[in-house]
Amino acid sequence: MYLLPSSRQKRRLLVILLLAGVTGTTWFLATREPSYHGKPLSSWVAQLDRTSYRQPNEVFDALLEIGPDSLRPLVAELKRKDNVLSKFYSTLWRKLPAAFRRSLPAPVDRAQRRVTAAWALGIIGPAARSTAPAFVAALTDSDERVRHHSAEALRYLGVHTPDVVAALTRSLSDPVQSVRSRAAQALAEMTPDSQIALSAMIELLKDPQTAYHGGICLDKLGSLASNAIPALIETVKLLPAIRPAPVFHRTPAITIFPPATAPWQPKRSVKSAFPLTKSWPRFAPL
Repeated sequence: MYLLPSSRQKRRLLVILLLAGVTGTTWFLATREPSYHGKPLSSWVAQLDRTSYRQPNEVFDALLEIGPDSLRPLVAELKRKDNVLSKFYSTLWRKLPAAFRRSLPAPVDRAQRRVTAAWALGIIGPAARSTAPAFVAALTDSDERVRHHSAEALRYLGVHTPDVVAALTRSLSDPVQSVRSRAAQALAEMTPDSQIALSAMIELLKDPQTAYHGGICLDKLGSLASNAIPALIETVKLLPAIRPAPVFHRTPAITIFPPATAPWQPKRSVKSAFPLTKSWPRFAPL
């Protein structure tokens, strides 16, 4: 008599098939992408973690060594979201017994990986300016952490195109205060191109949590923001209630700076790691 497999056997079979599919896809892609020290670039990106500016980060240093070729896998990481298979595996993995879960890889936190990619590209700075279109899309990500770090990264890329300014202007209305503040900080670095966001900047003055950054934006615009004078006067009356949020300044990794002030210490010079030449993909959006 033929016995039908139990529910547990079906789940195990599905997990095995899913792992086999993921392994096969990873191998297929790995054989068709550049490698560094015998490891595909996507593997380097997958191992990347965020650290503070003064902490060593060997994986990030390796990406600097790789140079412009590291931008594409970082953008892919920034865009990668959960699909049907990853959602199914995540749900199934959490329902498995603890002993069985320990023998299987834990589900990947896709949102956290997107945050890490945004962080790395922001640290790279102007040399990653070709990735700006990916950040414009990331500003609408469903995860507020991704939106936060995407707005912050755009501050350091040095891209002031209408699409970037318009996207950051829309982010000034984000429901999350930290995203609004990061968007305002980015727009403050884009004057006079950020003049089109004047109305939205004035609206920031009405919220004590964002009034400080709104005022900084208007200050950078100077005479171009003369229409904001009445709103600024009203804001001054509320000064005791306004406390500026801490602002952390950093230097993009891809600049030429004295070693004493460098937040990162690549194994070879930054100039050789990311030469700003026409061979760069910076003019072709990734």
